[in-house]
Amino acid sequence: MKRFIIYCIGAAATAYLAILYENSLLVTFLVIELLLPVPLFFVAKRTAGKLQVRLLVPIPMADRGEDVSFELRLWNPTVLPVMNADIRITYWNQFRNQKTTKKLTVWADGRSQSCYQYQLASEHCGRLVICADRVRVRDYLGLLSFVVPGEQREIISVLPGLFDFPVEAEEELPYLSGESDDFDKGKGGDDPSEVFQVRPYRAGDRLQSIHWKMTARSEELMVKEFSLPVSCQTAVFLDLHGEAGELSCWETADDYLETVLSLEAGLLEAGSRNYAAWYDRSSGELFRKKMEKPEDVHELTGMLFQVMPYEETVDIEQMYRSRYPGENFAVIFRLDLQCRLWKGGTLYWERVKTGPSG
Repeated sequence: MKRFIIYCIGAAATAYLAILYENSLLVTFLVIELLLPVPLFFVAKRTAGKLQVRLLVPIPMADRGEDVSFELRLWNPTVLPVMNADIRITYWNQFRNQKTTKKLTVWADGRSQSCYQYQLASEHCGRLVICADRVRVRDYLGLLSFVVPGEQREIISVLPGLFDFPVEAEEELPYLSGESDDFDKGKGGDDPSEVFQVRPYRAGDRLQSIHWKMTARSEELMVKEFSLPVSCQTAVFLDLHGEAGELSCWETADDYLETVLSLEAGLLEAGSRNYAAWYDRSSGELFRKKMEKPEDVHELTGMLFQVMPYEETVDIEQMYRSRYPGENFAVIFRLDLQCRLWKGGTLYWERVKTGPSG
């Protein structure tokens, strides 16, 4: 708009001088100044309607503190080049309300694709949203601009760091005497609800376990070996109850997520399979994740990136027992929003501000 006003002032000055001095050259300049913006107007309008802008993230994952990269690709199918295009980039962490806006100026040759690479800092863990929410193409004089339709958005997962959690291995209680939906993949047992394998008869096998159909086919005694049920002996309840100010902006997300994932990594390293459970205020439901292998820590990370603290008081343990009756645990942990870990009602561990994440 500023350039347009200056241009109008310049044209008015040319008109004044042309009338004052009755100079034909000044009249020619005035005609050019008045007519030139018209074709440039239509060229810019057509180019803006044809220009395609794509926002791409080559690697949608980064560690906290690393720079994250993204690309802007412009495809200009028209013959004339785009000399001046302004792209507004807005990015924010979904755990925080602070949005940052940057204005990028790019250009693209006619009938070609241009690629621009940029980097952003990832100071906090969580889901980093990058949005190209406004693209404007200016005419060659920079007087007017036209908006390119469409909005591009990408999400980058900024992973929290892990530290060695001081968790002690508990006494192994891997097998259930009751019913279970999970069975040991390496050992057989006595649960007839699931067949572990069919194998040749061995001395000491019970006659009731003989598989008569397989025996008839193989012409040797074959027996059914039943499965061995297994259980998770530990539960980790994630208590996200917080103050009212934390509901829309979770400032302690870095410390809390690092503590949760470090605790889970420590439990798995100690050989303790467990359930992580939490309440999601957006859906009003209890969620849980079975933790059995290191890959489960990464899956839990993505699930926790979608939750926020809540103000209401929720008894997660009681809610869990109501939803999953009959499940008993040898050890129950509860991690509150102040990064205090409780074990059976007793304070087991507390994170200090000078902890591993600084």
